[in-house]
Amino acid sequence: MNSGLSHVPYSFGQPVVMANWTLTGTLPPFPRQGIFLPKLIYSTTGRRLLPFRDLLAPVWRDRSYRIKTLEDHGARLVENTAEEIDEIVHEMLDRLQGRHKPSAKETHLQEKFAALLPDESPRGISKIGTGFLKRHASLL
Repeated sequence: MNSGLSHVPYSFGQPVVMANWTLTGTLPPFPRQGIFLPKLIYSTTGRRLLPFRDLLAPVWRDRSYRIKTLEDHGARLVENTAEEIDEIVHEMLDRLQGRHKPSAKETHLQEKFAALLPDESPRGISKIGTGFLKRHASLL
């Protein structure tokens, strides 16, 4: 999750898996061997998940800092499920053991996400968990 302690593992060159990352203007700050799961935002007024483009836009990034602010704007954060966390941990284990070979579809989806990033965000470093990204490809 977003906190100062999130910097410790990658500072020592360790692979990192981050779950429940709130997209408040930055992506997880880790090297290429890291993967993460973002929290999504559900619009209670629109009864839908907001697309990644909206989550990365300044207005929703700013609103994500406080639960009350989100509620005041008819939205709520969506925590990652236990199944999603289990899935991304297994993905990391596969990556570390050389069993994860990105498909053309996965590469394409990661590139589409990177294209949405604000100019100040490093592209191609923070990767979303493969299963999560495939399930939420409609949000790209």
